[in-house]
Amino acid sequence: MPLVLDISSMLYGCWRELFLLVIGRYSMQSHVVTDAAAPDPDSLDWARMNCIVRTWITGTITLALAETMVKCDASARVNWLGIES
Repeated sequence: MPLVLDISSMLYGCWRELFLLVIGRYSMQSHVVTDAAAPDPDSLDWARMNCIVRTWITGTITLALAETMVKCDASARVNWLGIES
């Protein structure tokens, strides 16, 4: 994704739209747009996809934003909500 979200930028809407397009391409929207629990929390596939989405989130935001918004060992949804707020 060519856009990096900065805490002081006004590009959140654009970043959000691009991010949702990327995860939509891989059918991983449920990891950030829904509060529904994992179909099987012990599923290795779900855990792997959650790690991928978390990596994408942290890879597209600045370090300053990650330090204030991203929670360690949290789901992609929790980190997404932290950025949205």
